[in-house]
Amino acid sequence: MNPQELTKQLQSIYNDNLESVILYGSAADGEFHKGISDYNMIVVLKEISPNELAKSNKAIKKWSKGGHPLPMIFTVQIIKDAADVFPIEFFDIIERRKILYGLDPFLDIKIDGKNLRHQCEHELRSKLLGLHPRIALLAGKPKDLQRLILESSSSFFALFRGILRLAGAKPKELKKELLAQLSKLINFNPNIFLEIIEVREGGRIWRESEVLEKFEQYLTSLDAVVKFADKF
Repeated sequence: MNPQELTKQLQSIYNDNLESVILYGSAADGEFHKGISDYNMIVVLKEISPNELAKSNKAIKKWSKGGHPLPMIFTVQIIKDAADVFPIEFFDIIERRKILYGLDPFLDIKIDGKNLRHQCEHELRSKLLGLHPRIALLAGKPKDLQRLILESSSSFFALFRGILRLAGAKPKELKKELLAQLSKLINFNPNIFLEIIEVREGGRIWRESEVLEKFEQYLTSLDAVVKFADKF
């Protein structure tokens, strides 16, 4: 099932209770890579209740079995109320979204810079620390370690956009251009992330013997970004 097919099913299920269906992230800006990237979806209902949510059970099950992340389900009011809690995610949605059905509930959403700084540092530290036990767990399994780098990098790119916004810059849409912006802003070596992009796109292959070294470069670069966020 693709996003358009899910949208049609949701229209049939919810009728007038469906406000919007939105695709956001890499699939909305042309940087989708099959097998690595996700279809990130938002469903906006007029009314959210257990009974209403249960109506889409079959469609959501089929969507999930296809390997896609579960869609986020909001009302318009929840979106307005949550903007101060999820500034990074909402900025990413605002800048990289495609309306598949209905009106655009993110059109007039404003983000406070103080909330953005706090979440940037919190998310960076949390995700970086979360990698440590996973490296310990997957040591000796270079293919799994490589997949961990590739999969985790997507969330860090979203955080890089947040850091650039904090500094008053408008993040570029293409990841390579985004990295160039970041390397000019802070003491950050973008080479490992440029390699990650090439691996994701199939233009580079890492040998199993070099994956741990790549992970060391990955963590070192991320640590530089954390230190910048801490001092901002």
